[in-house]
This record gives sequence, C-alpha cells and structure tokens, in this order.
Amino acid sequence: MLSAVIKSPYAPFSRRDAIVVLGCPPGRTLDERTGTAAALYAAGGAPRVIATGRGEAEAVAARLPVAELEPRATSTAENAAFVAAMLPPGASIWLVTHRVHARRAAYFFGRAGFAAAVWPASDRVRAKWYLRELGGWLKAVAGR
Repeated sequence: MLSAVIKSPYAPFSRRDAIVVLGCPPGRTLDERTGTAAALYAAGGAPRVIATGRGEAEAVAARLPVAELEPRATSTAENAAFVAAMLPPGASIWLVTHRVHARRAAYFFGRAGFAAAVWPASDRVRAKWYLRELGGWLKAVAGR
C-alpha cells in the first residue's frame, strides 16, 4: 500500500479511454474540475467523459453535455467502484481532481483495476482540504 501512496499519479498527456471528473461540492472547485475536463476532452484526451458523485455529476453534465453520469457515489472509493461498472477492466483513465486529492484518487482507482493518471484541475489548496485528505487516508488504511 505504501508504494501506491508514494507513486506519482501524474503522467504526460496521452490519449486514454475516458476522463473521469471527480465530484465535490458545487462552486469554484467543481467549476475548475469541469473546465479542466472540458479542455482535456477538447484536446483529445479521451473519447468519453464520466462525471461522478451524488449531486455533483449532474452539475458537471450541465456544463459539459458530453458527460455520462455516475450519480450515486458519495466517496472517492465509491467513485472508483461505480465507474468500474461503466468501463472495461484495465481501462486507462484521466482523473480530473485537485492536486491535494490526486494520490488518494489514483490509489482507489488503481485498486478498482484502472490504469489511472491524474490531470490536475488546479494547484489551489485550502487548509481544510488537507484535513479531509488525512481523514480519507485513515479510512483507506483502516479498510473502510
């Protein structure tokens, strides 16, 4: 597990099977993720875009109509599990999220069988995000 935490989730641009936009509360952060996914899609990053997250998936699709919806997930682990039912095993994906969330997102999507790399939406960070990430890692380590 430690190697999954240490391994860099970033990769140079390449065409992948899908772009997965990870949900977060509506507002500036979700707008950054949606805009990043739209630019990555326009640049040919993948032929499919999947927006994931309860409530957030619909908000992404309103701004990015090509997006397929996964509207049930309430956590990063659920994002990965539910998206796994939408794509073939071993699919290569871009995860669009913020840098502070990148390693944990790549960890869960890797465990779900994806060849996952992160295309960061922003380097912007808020102090409370670090606390949320710490809690998320503690849950992951505890197996929840």
